[in-house]
Amino acid sequence: MNRRTFLRSAAATLWLPFLRSAPGAAATPEPIRRTVWFFVPNGFLSSALTPGEVGAGYVLPPALGGLGPIRERATVISGLRNFADKTGEEYGFGTHEGCVASLLTDVELFGNYYGGPARLGVSVDQYAAQQLRPSTPYASLQLGTGERWINAGGNIDVFYNSLSWANDATPLAPLVDPRAVFDRMFGGSDPEASAEELARRLATRRSVLDAVRDRAKRLSTELDAADRDRLDQYTTAVRELARRLDGLAQSTCEPGDAPDPDLAFPERIDAMLDLIRVALTCDHTRIVTFMAATTTALTTFPSLGITTDHHTLSHNFSYSQRDRADYLRVQAFFVEKYAAFCASLAEVPTEDGDLLSSTLVSLVSEFGDGNLHVANPMVMVAAGGEAGALRHGRHLDADGAPHANYLRATLAFQGVDPEGFGRNATGTFDLG
Repeated sequence: MNRRTFLRSAAATLWLPFLRSAPGAAATPEPIRRTVWFFVPNGFLSSALTPGEVGAGYVLPPALGGLGPIRERATVISGLRNFADKTGEEYGFGTHEGCVASLLTDVELFGNYYGGPARLGVSVDQYAAQQLRPSTPYASLQLGTGERWINAGGNIDVFYNSLSWANDATPLAPLVDPRAVFDRMFGGSDPEASAEELARRLATRRSVLDAVRDRAKRLSTELDAADRDRLDQYTTAVRELARRLDGLAQSTCEPGDAPDPDLAFPERIDAMLDLIRVALTCDHTRIVTFMAATTTALTTFPSLGITTDHHTLSHNFSYSQRDRADYLRVQAFFVEKYAAFCASLAEVPTEDGDLLSSTLVSLVSEFGDGNLHVANPMVMVAAGGEAGALRHGRHLDADGAPHANYLRATLAFQGVDPEGFGRNATGTFDLG
């Protein structure tokens, strides 16, 4: 069995902390909880994704048919309301930037951001990372595919292309090159290099970092308070890089083969989802946001026989029956990718049964109606996380509850107190 076959079937050698009987393993290790946010651009058509029945006996609508293989491990949530979508609420017409901005932050996009400073608020994934301070090499990963989108100018593209925000002024744009992501995750892993060569490379990097830290320490005594603060920020980043290198050096995970360069869509989606699975399996991170494409994406789908771009389809489905059918086929395509990713996690054995059991995977989009540009009503899909007492196989009607309640539920799943997050939240969404 070659490495790629093994990686796809058994999903790689597990990190030692997963093995209770390993020498030195903690007798009662803290439970590991992971979250993945799978974003689909240009909105869902909620009316086509909402089952007609509530509860366990619901019928999957055609656009959600791809959930079939994981139906009993997934929950369809309809009727959520994005209260931060003020433009859609007041004028009946929202914006891509406003709805994407509030999707994981529950913060209204306001002010003169066109050409002005990009300001928003911390997103739920980064709130979790900052509270948990995980010992993984990467506190979180932001990934995408780099599909061409409509350039709106000013700072609007920042909001188009950033689900994750570290704070109100720091958007985290996704990495979109699978080969670069592979190299970043595995520290420039070279399948042809010997163990001695890899150790030598890591030692060289550490020695450079040590020299930088020593120089900074000596320099700090010669600086004023403001410059010492700046230097402290820099040395903090250096320490974080050193910690990542140490974490990568200790990994016993088999990375598999590096992705081929210059992959086309949709193979780039498959490569990124493979990398996310490997990153979770190897415990390189426990928090991931994935943008299957940037909002307003102009992706075409020749493999589906669709030549009209995705963004245009999202605005034409009210006027053209053909475009409506094609738009729903595109939605079904992304649902199938989501379900296949979840199924791949279910193939990875862990102490909780499988990797999906400890991973809550959320399927989200910015609009509930792409043609009208309004977020509401929102449909989301949640899968996995049974190790955290989540229960699936149902359609739940949120009946207008704030979508921030669901964001809080993901924090609670990870063991984070959710009370400090979500301006419009009224509680947490019950997935138990």
